[in-house]
Amino acid sequence: DYFDFACGAEAAAIARKWYLYPEHDRQEYLSRKRHAAVKAGKGVRIHGTGIVDARRLMPGLAAEYVKAEAVAQMLYLAVIDELSAVGYFVDGKELLVLTAPPGEDAMAIHGSKWRAMQPEHHVLGGRAVAIVAHAMNKLDHLTAEQVRVVFLGQIDDWGVLGAKPAAGKTAIQRYGLGLPHEAAKLFYRKVLTAHEAGLIQRKKDSAAVLAAVSMEPNAIAFVDYVDLPAEPARAGGKVLAVGKEGAATWPSRGTILSGTYPLSDRLFLYVNPSASPTTRDFVEFVLSGGGAAANPYVDVPKAVGEAFRKHGFVGPAPKAPASQPASRPAARRPDPPRADHAKTRSHADRPAKVKTKADPKSRAPAGAATTRTRRAKPDKVKSKDKH
Repeated sequence: DYFDFACGAEAAAIARKWYLYPEHDRQEYLSRKRHAAVKAGKGVRIHGTGIVDARRLMPGLAAEYVKAEAVAQMLYLAVIDELSAVGYFVDGKELLVLTAPPGEDAMAIHGSKWRAMQPEHHVLGGRAVAIVAHAMNKLDHLTAEQVRVVFLGQIDDWGVLGAKPAAGKTAIQRYGLGLPHEAAKLFYRKVLTAHEAGLIQRKKDSAAVLAAVSMEPNAIAFVDYVDLPAEPARAGGKVLAVGKEGAATWPSRGTILSGTYPLSDRLFLYVNPSASPTTRDFVEFVLSGGGAAANPYVDVPKAVGEAFRKHGFVGPAPKAPASQPASRPAARRPDPPRADHAKTRSHADRPAKVKTKADPKSRAPAGAATTRTRRAKPDKVKSKDKH
């Protein structure tokens, strides 16, 4: 609407032509100033540790926090094993990122410190692979076991699954992503191992996979969920639900972050109760999807969502801070004046008329009773006789 336009970059460009300094430019200046301060080594340190998968995500989220909020330095120590990560956390790190709650081995060694600390627990984000078929395929869902046997090659005919194969063709064509793509690692961990995937034709990215599926009516593929277009059917693909009969789920932000979509992983964020106010503010910023730093001049939630997507994750839905409504009410035009407005308002409401000059047309008609008040003439002062 007009408010968003007036606060945006296009309106700022118009304001500059008229030698005005728009608030949009001031906000960008402050953002660059905070970024320069971080490059100079200034700012409160946020100490975190956790899995290797988050080694780029956490600094990326911290960069968006600096742009929108405050000067801070993200110091993230990535480790390859959960045991070490939990150990660093209970020994003083402020944040911990894991793909699952601490296991038995970690709790056997660090359990006493963990229970004494009682860290806060949040779902930071998630990653998923989507199963895609050709847009003309009649199937809507597959069970997790069917996904496995199809990609494994044990089922090579769509007719076995109840779908009518394309005319003249019966063999199922399989496509997917290759290593070291993170979505491929997830697929090979959730569905089948990499050495069992010999029949899968690997492509460099999800766009190439979807292009191949659109050209092959008997195709099936797996892609990174964050790379799906808004309308897969327009790209010639169709996303299939995965799960048990009657309980299959499609991949979405909600099903991924809740863990109900089978082919997904979640990121869990643990916060040390002794974390600094800046670290807590950063956590609130991230968990609100950037909504805690609502700013009409910069689309902070979009930037935070892009930071998650860039690293292959789905982040939390944007949430407005508690001090302001979730959405701005639509602008309402004022009601037009009523036709009988002049008749209905009282005499006291009418503005007083001030006459500056007598109006000859306002004289009373002949014969009408009038009352005139004469001004008293000053007494004449007789002058002395001249001699």
